[in-house]
This record gives sequence, C-alpha cells and structure tokens, in this order.
Amino acid sequence: GLGLFVIALAPALIGFASLTQPDLSAAEARAFGPAQSAQTKPAIPARSILNILYQLQYQVRKEPSNTDAWRELGWAYMHVRQPQNAVQAYRQAIALRPRDTELRSALAEAQIQAGTGLITPAVYADLRGVADENPNDARARFYLALYKDQQGDHAGAIADWRQMLQSAPQDAAWGSEIRRVIIEVAKEQHIAIPLPKGAP
Repeated sequence: GLGLFVIALAPALIGFASLTQPDLSAAEARAFGPAQSAQTKPAIPARSILNILYQLQYQVRKEPSNTDAWRELGWAYMHVRQPQNAVQAYRQAIALRPRDTELRSALAEAQIQAGTGLITPAVYADLRGVADENPNDARARFYLALYKDQQGDHAGAIADWRQMLQSAPQDAAWGSEIRRVIIEVAKEQHIAIPLPKGAP
C-alpha cells in the first residue's frame, strides 16, 4: 500500500491544478493571490513562507470572517508540514464557505496527511462528494484512486491515475508526480503496464 509513500509525496501533491501555490503580492500585504493557472511557479524560500504564515495568523485574528485568509493559512501550514493546523484552518474556511469543493478537498488532503496516510471512510465520503460535484477536482481524483490502491484494487487505481494524465493540461504541475506514483505502484504490485508518457 501507499500509506507512507503518500506522506513522502505530499509536498509535491499540494500543487494540483488550481491549487498551485498562490502568487506572492508585491508588498505581501495580502500574502497570496488566488492561483489562476496550473503552471509551476518558482519555489518560495522557507523564510518567506514562515513570514507569510505569521502574516496570515495575524490576518485571521483581525478578520476571522475572511475565508480566503483561512484558506491561505491552511496552504501555508501544509507547506511547513503542519497538517494538523491546516485541518483547523480549512475547517474555519469551510464553515464560512461550505459548498466550496476546493476547500473540501484541501481539508481531506490535510486530514490524510495529519494521520497515517490511510484514507478513512469519512474522508473517502468527503472526497466522493467533492468529485460528484466537481469532477475536475484533480486532488479529489488522486486520493480517490489512492483509496482504491489502499483497498487492494491496484489496477483500478492505476487506471484512474492514467485517466487523470490523459485529461490533464500539458502544463499540469502535478503530472510528473502522478507518473511517478503509477510507476511506483506498478513496480510494487508487479503490474505490467506501458510506461506513462514522460516517464524516465
């Protein structure tokens, strides 16, 4: 299974589609702007992320009804590997915007990483609900496939990940990581498959 593998992979998986790291504003007054593309953005230095984290902590204390600030705080916590705190931040954001599927899949990811890496029935149900409402949510699709793998349906998981690649934009920031997961699972489970396009 990939319970521990997904923990190691987690930092790369945070960049799914519209969930690519937000742009830094010039003055960092807003800390982030909503991501508008799936293109990979330059890595943010660790010190900058910590500065942003502190700014967002201050912002949500000052503006507790600011959904975007809570969302961005959750993102920041994920990038400093504090998923337990990210869970709390995303829950605050969802309380303010309960029908936001991006927030709900972000919460599910944080819950998975805050635990053992295994997807619980409750988290699975949340991911299933997100995918039903927004079939293009790449993060929900990835973890739903991972759930199949964890339940023993390795071939089904690989098929779902390959379908993700086939429907992904060419510049999807997460494409190379999905290819790596496919190869890893295929090797682990001795499944013979054509190598994903772009595989080494």
